[in-house]
Amino acid sequence: MRSSTLSAKTPRLAAAVALAILGSVVTAAAQLPIGVTSAPVNRTNSHERDQPINDQNPCTAEFIAGLGHMHTQTSDSSTPTMTKMTFRSHQNGKATGVQTQASYQYQHWAENETHTTATTFQVRFVNRKHIIRTGPSAPIKDDFFFRETMVFSVNGPIVTSSVEEFKPEDTCK
Repeated sequence: MRSSTLSAKTPRLAAAVALAILGSVVTAAAQLPIGVTSAPVNRTNSHERDQPINDQNPCTAEFIAGLGHMHTQTSDSSTPTMTKMTFRSHQNGKATGVQTQASYQYQHWAENETHTTATTFQVRFVNRKHIIRTGPSAPIKDDFFFRETMVFSVNGPIVTSSVEEFKPEDTCK
């Protein structure tokens, strides 16, 4: 007896076979690790926070104080076999010289991409920000740089970011 004849003569058996096959497919799909699918994943998470600026201008030795704003975005376009993360950071801020009331500002944009087969990893990015004194009485060689180390920790679908180091650099411009 051919299988098509058997299916036609015993519809309950055909339904049971179909259910057994479909049940196996559903069970197999349900057993994939969390965050792993058969198609590429596309997720984006954004975080914003204020970041105080309290440091010394290495070019003038004047203490500056102010507030910056940081917006970080992580995009995950991973596949079942490869983690592909894009990290974007946009920052801007203003500060004032405590003694001279000089105004400083900065704006910074960075984008970095990581490809790995690991699902848990950590990456560090070093950014260099140009702090510019603004206004008509800005002296020559008063601008300086901040060097910032950002850390992104990825544990499956959970991504956290932090600033590991934020220090002035004595390169005056």
